[in-house]
Amino acid sequence: MTSVKFCERELEMEKSVVLDWNNYYCLCVAYLSSKPKRAIGGEGEIVEIDESLFTKRKSHAGRVMPPQWIFGGLCRRTGESFLLEVSSYRVIDATV
Repeated sequence: MTSVKFCERELEMEKSVVLDWNNYYCLCVAYLSSKPKRAIGGEGEIVEIDESLFTKRKSHAGRVMPPQWIFGGLCRRTGESFLLEVSSYRVIDATV
C-alpha cells in the first residue's frame, strides 16, 4: 500500500486515476479473500501459482510497514482462484 502522492509521481498518473485503481484493487482483494477456502485444480489440471511481497519502499521514502507476502493461484481451465495472506513462513531447503 503506497501513498497516492507516490503513485502520482512514480506512475505519472492523475490523482483521480490513482484513487480509482486503488479502490478497484481493494475490491479485488476483498472479493478474493472472502471466497471459501478450498482446494482448486485436480489431477491433470494446470494451476499457476505465484507470490508477491508488498510494502517494499523505493529510496527509503514513505512509511515503514512490515513486509506482507501474498500467495495466489489460478486454475487455467476452470478459472478458479485463491489468494492467501501468509502470516508466517519458514525457508525450506528443496535440495534435500
